[in-house]
Amino acid sequence: MKAPISNYIELMRAFQLGQVEVEVFVRTFLQMFKGETGDLTEKEYDALQLLFGDADSFTTDDSLIESGGGFYIDEQELRRRVARTVRTMRE
Repeated sequence: MKAPISNYIELMRAFQLGQVEVEVFVRTFLQMFKGETGDLTEKEYDALQLLFGDADSFTTDDSLIESGGGFYIDEQELRRRVARTVRTMRE
């Protein structure tokens, strides 16, 4: 049986490699984390919880990004934050 974190890492890597479109990544990640019942370490949980907020803030609406006071992020910023999460998992 795979460790719970491995499913997240696989999804994040697929997104980084362009194998999963941003909307699919966001929808899948949010569903996975909302339903999480596995054994995550505190570090894993904290990193994923931060990414949950990032995924929830993703939008393709430029007007929201511009007027959102830094709350909304675009695909490029989401990709940076996914990369940050992957780095955190490796530390």
